Amino acid sequence: MYKSLKLLIFNLFFFVCGYGQKLKFDSTLKIGKVGYKVNCSNKKLYSNILSLRLVGFTSDRSKDFSFEIKGRLLKADIDDLNNDGFPDLVLYIYADSNKSINPLALNSDKNESISPIEFPDIRNDLKLNMGYKGYDNFNLIEGNLFRTYPIINSDSTTKNEPTKYQHLIYRVVNTGDRYLKFKIIRSYISDKL
Repeated sequence: MYKSLKLLIFNLFFFVCGYGQKLKFDSTLKIGKVGYKVNCSNKKLYSNILSLRLVGFTSDRSKDFSFEIKGRLLKADIDDLNNDGFPDLVLYIYADSNKSINPLALNSDKNESISPIEFPDIRNDLKLNMGYKGYDNFNLIEGNLFRTYPIINSDSTTKNEPTKYQHLIYRVVNTGDRYLKFKIIRSYISDKL
């Protein structure tokens, strides 16, 4: 009996520790010798501390810093988003069960410092918001950010079943005064994912 209880406690401890490890995000993303070390415990659904280390940056002013994110970090990508020859970072953050993702992008300013890149909230676009319930899928390919999500018709007889899929392609544009933002350069709807 004592051995069985010990084994049960050990298995429970192993399961709890293993589950916590699945949520934790810890990765280093680099292009050449320059990049980012990203760490987030992802313990809470709505609030976590993300730690970021700038790897290979020339300035010592902001090598390590931490900030609060409103959700959990799902994944991270690195690419040159604005074609300036320096690697930028995209973090994909979600705070609900349907994984409605809010990207957070950071621009490398000549590998000396970083600044945010604005990403438009799809909920503010009346046309794109129709049928949007989350379940986003993002891919970063050669500086373009591809987003796909199901369009769910709430009036249909098959509730919460996708009727079509929205595809968006974003590109970073310079708005002047060193200010960058994502802009939709192509949008289309298909029957398949």
